[in-house]
Amino acid sequence: MKSYLLLFSFLGLFISCETDFDPIYRSAPIPVCYAFLDAEDSIARVRLSKTFILEDAFKQDNIPSDSLEFPDARVWLERWNGDYLYLRAELMQSYQAREPGLFPSSPNPIFILPKDENTARIFDPPNQKDLIKLIIDIPGYPLVYSQLSPLRPASISFPRKNGERITSYSIEGFMPKCKVYSYYQEGWIGIEYTDHYADSDILRTAWWREYHSDSSMFNPPPFKVTSEEFLMKAGIFIPDDDAVRYRTFHKVWIKIFGADRNYYEYNLRAQVSPIDQSGLPYSNLVNAIGLFAATSSTKKWGVLNYFMKDSLCYSQYTRHLKFTPW
Repeated sequence: MKSYLLLFSFLGLFISCETDFDPIYRSAPIPVCYAFLDAEDSIARVRLSKTFILEDAFKQDNIPSDSLEFPDARVWLERWNGDYLYLRAELMQSYQAREPGLFPSSPNPIFILPKDENTARIFDPPNQKDLIKLIIDIPGYPLVYSQLSPLRPASISFPRKNGERITSYSIEGFMPKCKVYSYYQEGWIGIEYTDHYADSDILRTAWWREYHSDSSMFNPPPFKVTSEEFLMKAGIFIPDDDAVRYRTFHKVWIKIFGADRNYYEYNLRAQVSPIDQSGLPYSNLVNAIGLFAATSSTKKWGVLNYFMKDSLCYSQYTRHLKFTPW
């Protein structure tokens, strides 16, 4: 019995020396799709590529171009209400240059659907039981599909109109009033201003997030901006620049960003780092990986009243930014 065990041991050792272990699992490419439908956008875009194996990772200048697209793929969007099909529209394939890097600048296929009189139904505000369906046909592959409920953008009731004067010098501070229809939402504040240099003027906007919440929160935080918080964040997010001669203030922007549950779940999973580094990828596509999600954004702007503008110019948090009162 011992002689048989020794014989099998030597045989296993001989075989293991003759054949190298290949840790790469080779399989057919998997479609990878990302599409975000914004309720305020006039163009629908779908990015389609595929997985690939890079055996000599980072030893070559670029990933092979044929690893980045399905040249014969076709993409459609459909608008349904219950069992009734309103419209089926095919997207056109276009190419956009990619910034230099590991991936080659081309091909970078993007399927687009502009809003016009023939496709407007895809972009209409949502009704009850409305669905948008994504369908991708790739020769030789199973049909790729997904669906979502279109998203209604948030409505901002205060400020009531663009150009309204804004102040946060009160006990409550400045509190934008809005109605949100999305699963996840964020409130943003932005300052639009001009940097005046010796030989040029550049219009800029600095943004920061004031709050975020999702539908699982029983008591979401209010969208509230006090004067001290506003000045402190302006001093942080507007960069100091010695070359700037002076700055002039133009507007304060209020922005409400919304997203559906697919977008929220995708971002939530992306923040998880398990011990084995395998990740917990989220995908709501059938026969592909990626994300089909709905987003929205609503903006209004106002101007600072005299006291707020004076503080922006001379407060301890922002006087180094060289804002002028005129």
